[in-house]
Amino acid sequence: MLTITGCRLLKVEVPNHVIQARPEMAKISYKNFSFEFPFKIYVVDRSRFDKYLAEEAVKAGAILKTGSRVKGIKRRDHGWVVSTSSGEKFESKLIVGAEGFKVLSVEWVGLKRPRDNAVCLQYEIELRSPIDQNVIECIFGSDVAPGGYAWIVPIGEEMLRVGLGIRRSRRSPKYYLEKLLKERFQGYRIIRKMAGIVSVGGPMTPSYTDGYMAVGEAAGQVNPLFGMGCLSSIACGRIAGKVAVKALKKDDVSANQLREYENEWWDLVGRNYMLAIEIRNLLESEKGQKLIKYVAAEYRSGSGIGKTILKVLSKDPSLLKYALNWSRIKKIAYY
Repeated sequence: MLTITGCRLLKVEVPNHVIQARPEMAKISYKNFSFEFPFKIYVVDRSRFDKYLAEEAVKAGAILKTGSRVKGIKRRDHGWVVSTSSGEKFESKLIVGAEGFKVLSVEWVGLKRPRDNAVCLQYEIELRSPIDQNVIECIFGSDVAPGGYAWIVPIGEEMLRVGLGIRRSRRSPKYYLEKLLKERFQGYRIIRKMAGIVSVGGPMTPSYTDGYMAVGEAAGQVNPLFGMGCLSSIACGRIAGKVAVKALKKDDVSANQLREYENEWWDLVGRNYMLAIEIRNLLESEKGQKLIKYVAAEYRSGSGIGKTILKVLSKDPSLLKYALNWSRIKKIAYY
């Protein structure tokens, strides 16, 4: 899911052929409480979107090599030697590590990233009757998805993605997902199953060293509250590209030269993601759960979800800092 506001703010173009649905409402559910508010998103076919990005990179001059896995990188003179499973070796002055959750390059160059992961499972299902394609639903609560949340997202007239991400749970995501499906749907057919792990430990610093920059999930550039990372990874990758070109033109890929990369991406998403961790910790507490109930009770359709949240926050002096940081909190919801 890519928020339309996030795409606009980060200037990311999403072609029509990768979009499966365009919901305009979000429904938040917690136990017996729920509320809806306007929230426009693109639901995209991830494999098509990735293919589109790869094709755009090739058009811009990139060389795309598939069917070969990087086995290791080693320093040599003033650069790197990259070894692959096919036996090929490549020399480079500068490497960008963008392997996602299974990143190894960070360790190979001697850096560390925060460790806090969400285990995710998602089914694409087909129902027996048409569904509302204008609403996505996010379901919170330790009985539904401990340490995370569940989602129900339309991808066709009778098709849904139903999934969840959990943290620090004794039970498997399959237990919680099948429990949710049984509670919410009378009859369905599973079309596809997808599972994975998402790094939600927050941004990694430093994210660079001599001749190296980490980008995307490899650098923890994933929203710790919602687990979203596509838009932030694209935006931070764009910054890394500009810094890389500048460094190579100067023939200086030292850590001192590459520091500009982290300064820029930290200002763009880093500070907001640290705030997102604070909010996640709050929502996981007893006070946070009461906060959701108060918002659900106070909110009236058309009154503005932002105004309602600010009203609830202003009633508790200990939550005043979140009210004062509302402009940053809004951005957390977009990317």
